[in-house]
Amino acid sequence: MWLVWLAILFLFFLILFSPLREGITSSQLFEVQQIINNKSISADAKVSQLYGDNASVIISDIPIIDILKDTSSDNEDKINKLQLYFVSLVNERNNNPDSIYSSIPDKISSQNFFDVVNILHNPDFDKPTDQILQINSLGIQENSFSDIIDNKTISDEVKLFGAPDYHGPTISSLINQIIFSDFYPKI
Repeated sequence: MWLVWLAILFLFFLILFSPLREGITSSQLFEVQQIINNKSISADAKVSQLYGDNASVIISDIPIIDILKDTSSDNEDKINKLQLYFVSLVNERNNNPDSIYSSIPDKISSQNFFDVVNILHNPDFDKPTDQILQINSLGIQENSFSDIIDNKTISDEVKLFGAPDYHGPTISSLINQIIFSDFYPKI
């Protein structure tokens, strides 16, 4: 009986201390990118809006926090490192031979990745159809994205964010896979 309790305790610790990183959501990435790309504020103000008591975005992703609290870098360098960090997530997904996307041709570029995040969360779009048209106009050739965009059996809103009764891939789920580095085969 004690072995059963030991196994249950072991499973509890495996679940509780899972090695998955927390990551940020695509909507948080949109907010971060809005701050990073704001030319009217200084690098100091950008870092202040991203980290600390006056932060306007709540970030719990450890690599991002580590970049922002690094005392050996000035704030301009932190902003550059942060941008490079997001590009590296796309590159890791596209170039890692262990990724489920390793054999897919015409992978999404980091520029298209940022453009899709902007389109997904930009309040200037009134209708999902407009968002799908804008994403389609980017010319993304990767089948993972084009298969969703070209799917005639689901609505444009479902293509973007899914629905409770839809369990297939969505544009936002593909973006979140990149952000969470969740593109390795399940064992």
